[in-house]
Amino acid sequence: MSSLSRLSALALVCLTASPALAQLESSYHPPTPDTSALRGDATHIIYNANIYTSQDGDPLRRSASAMAVRGETILWVGHGDGWKQYVGPNTKKVENLHGAQVLPGIIDAHEHMLSPFEPSTDLCFVPTFDANGQVVVGPDGVPVLNTDPTFDEVRTYATSCAQQRPAGAWTVFLFSRKFYLTSHGRNVRVELSVASPNNPVTGFDAFEGHGQFANDAALSAAGIGIWDANPYNGLYGRAEDGSLDGFVHEVGAQGRIFEAMANRHPDSYFAAQYTHWLNVAASVGIVSALDIPFEYRPTRAAAVKSLVQHPVNLTVACMPLEEGDACPDSLRATSGKLWIKSFTDGGLKACIGWSKRGYLNSDTQCPSIYAPGYLGHSNLSREELARAYRRVKNTPNTCGIYHAYGSAAAQFALDVANEEQMANQCGTMEHWDMADPETIDGLADLGWYLVQNPGHIQLKPVLDEYLTATETARASPYASVIARGVKLAFGRDSFGPITPGVDSPFVWIAQAMEHWNPSERLTAEQGIIASTREAARARREAGGMLAYGQPASWIVVDRQVIGADAATLRAATVLRTVIRGQDVFTAP
Repeated sequence: MSSLSRLSALALVCLTASPALAQLESSYHPPTPDTSALRGDATHIIYNANIYTSQDGDPLRRSASAMAVRGETILWVGHGDGWKQYVGPNTKKVENLHGAQVLPGIIDAHEHMLSPFEPSTDLCFVPTFDANGQVVVGPDGVPVLNTDPTFDEVRTYATSCAQQRPAGAWTVFLFSRKFYLTSHGRNVRVELSVASPNNPVTGFDAFEGHGQFANDAALSAAGIGIWDANPYNGLYGRAEDGSLDGFVHEVGAQGRIFEAMANRHPDSYFAAQYTHWLNVAASVGIVSALDIPFEYRPTRAAAVKSLVQHPVNLTVACMPLEEGDACPDSLRATSGKLWIKSFTDGGLKACIGWSKRGYLNSDTQCPSIYAPGYLGHSNLSREELARAYRRVKNTPNTCGIYHAYGSAAAQFALDVANEEQMANQCGTMEHWDMADPETIDGLADLGWYLVQNPGHIQLKPVLDEYLTATETARASPYASVIARGVKLAFGRDSFGPITPGVDSPFVWIAQAMEHWNPSERLTAEQGIIASTREAARARREAGGMLAYGQPASWIVVDRQVIGADAATLRAATVLRTVIRGQDVFTAP
């Protein structure tokens, strides 16, 4: 999910005036090349290029026209004919790029790459109907999948799909806002169990990802009883008698359903998903990405990761379904860091985002809620979150990832971090879409990165419908976050493979440039910095810059994007991706 909000502007704030950026720049001291030892030692040189280096400090360092590489590492970046001194007997390639735009490879700081279900066999296809009740057909002649069906549509198709499948076969739906609204006051678990008694039925929020439902067969397959207490890092929706009503929220609850589906597949199934994701990622310029898997426990995550060999750097976070789940050392990133994820709240349409001011019509909008003035929910108690912070603090070379969407959740995450004296520890806050200005100021004082997701900007109509005008007017803060001294990094935060041109990196950046609040818009350069240098620093890894000593990972783009408008960014495509000196993707 994503976030931005707030007043304050200055279009150049991130590049010049920000005190936090000035402090960050002063703390970065690039290594000084020993040119006497390295001249004539390049293996690969590019020249006559329009290189954006993403370096900080002196703005003049952000542009160059040539670069010399030895093996996996950059030797020199600069202007003019300086590259010629690096040509020698080991130089295998000298390329004239004829003015092409070159950028550092993209670092995707927040991802969910996998899916526990197989769309071709598990998905129950609900067609989209027009106002006249006719099935909508796409340009390819195929009926259009309805990802926002009503509850009655889901119930009807659950029966028809079950009739076409063997007993015990899963039936999966994609759903969104209409399902929440039309199921209000009804027991989803009971009605879907009647509709499909012998097949597990579940639905996944197709837009936010933070909502799911299940019938009795699905709950049973996941080992969940209808009187169970709320799980660690999650929440069950309940009927008025306290039994489960079928809604399973957040990773502690959703993860159990996902795990039950994932147990049908061997580790190689998910390794193949990773490989496919990384192949597409390379084609859109991503050279490194961090995945947060919901599908299984950390020990299996480590086993799957061990099967993946790919030039795109894959980091897999430890996502405990139980508080005591061990995080294997084999999940450590190439930097040596182990990343552990915790959720303080959830999504908006399921009303699990924890707000200081509450939902407008919770008694009619929110699943499992029957009273007005509902504020949302924390997935963790204060002591549970404190223990999560202590686990990171007390485990060497370990970092925390802390999800918070609503205003109260962001404040809660910050307050407990301060109580646990986390200022000098390794961690990132994620999302903070509804965070108040004073909470953002506190994050600047804490000194942690905020990993944001520009796709969340699309939630604005839902925000207007569910939350108070006070919160929605300043939602999804970007430019003001930087102005307040917070270090901002980007990640996609979507489930499954990237769709080039729809949710690829230049689209994220364009979304941030087109923010519905003009004072929160970023420039193309600011977006690229958040997707390269700052994303690498947020994840404590090398890269994200083209500079001496950095990995030789860069992309060539089909047009000039620095200084361009959002439409140009959206249309941009990657012609070539080089990772640690090796060509990984070349456009046909």
